[in-house]
Amino acid sequence: MKSWREEGVRIEKVAVNISAVLFHYHDLIGMVERVLKETKLSPSMLELEITETGLMENIENAILTLENLQKMGVSIALDDFGTGISSLTYLKELPLNTSKIDKSFIDGIPINEKDTAIMETILKLAENLDLTVVAEGVEEAEQVEFLKRKTCHYIQGYFFGRPLPPDEVKQLYGEKQASDFIIVTN
Repeated sequence: MKSWREEGVRIEKVAVNISAVLFHYHDLIGMVERVLKETKLSPSMLELEITETGLMENIENAILTLENLQKMGVSIALDDFGTGISSLTYLKELPLNTSKIDKSFIDGIPINEKDTAIMETILKLAENLDLTVVAEGVEEAEQVEFLKRKTCHYIQGYFFGRPLPPDEVKQLYGEKQASDFIIVTN
């Protein structure tokens, strides 16, 4: 992200997947602070993604870690929402900014009535919890149109493009403002 910004690619935020092992690392907060200091990037430019399963390993410590990261200004996303083992009790306790809806909930919309009902419920739940919503794995125009009508904040998936190596991001976006895109690198 630092390189992209230095080269004129105006990406406002980067989301980084954090494994459960790294999330429960004894000095994750210190590591994030060091990386932000080294790169001279604002914490508001970083979103950390963790799965429900990763959070549930030690929920009390997870909540404290998430709260401390948010105090720093880092955003927190719950990745693969709905596929883990958490309960709604924990969902209301977790300090989250974003919910990333798993592809398994996207695949059947808007054709399959049950998938559509589940997706509408998830979107309403996220709205009521004041969460930004990202729909993952979108591959069809009908899915895009459904999600737009249902006020999904961000949509990502092969419909828009495949994951890119970091060096190809600059070629694709050049000097353009990329804040409206979700760029996935591999």
